Amino acid sequence: MPGAITVDTVNETVTVSFEDDKGNATAAPAGATVTFASDNAAAATVAADPSNPLQGDITPVAVGVANVSAALVGALESDGVTAIPDPAPVAVTVSAGAANQAALVLSV
Repeated sequence: MPGAITVDTVNETVTVSFEDDKGNATAAPAGATVTFASDNAAAATVAADPSNPLQGDITPVAVGVANVSAALVGALESDGVTAIPDPAPVAVTVSAGAANQAALVLSV
C-alpha cells in the first residue's frame, strides 16, 4: 500500500508482518531477520529500528518518491526448508507539506 508523508514527518515506520495460508496474522519465524532499504535516499531513507527487528524507521529527506523494500533472512516456511519470499516494495511519496500559517490568539 503506497504511503504519503511530508518532509516534516517524524516517527514514520515500516513493519514486516507474517500471515498464514489463510491470511491470519502469525508470529515471525524464529531466527528471521529483516534488512530494509530505500531505492531513492534523496527522497527518504530507512534504517533498522533497534527496538523492533521487524520494523524500520523512515526518514523523509526531500520531495520525491522512494520504494521501501525489505529483504528477509532466515524466514522459513513451517517445513524448515522453504524460504518465505520477500514482501513487495511499498512506494512512499514525500511532499513539501503545508505552508506556514498565521494563528490569531485572543487574550482578554
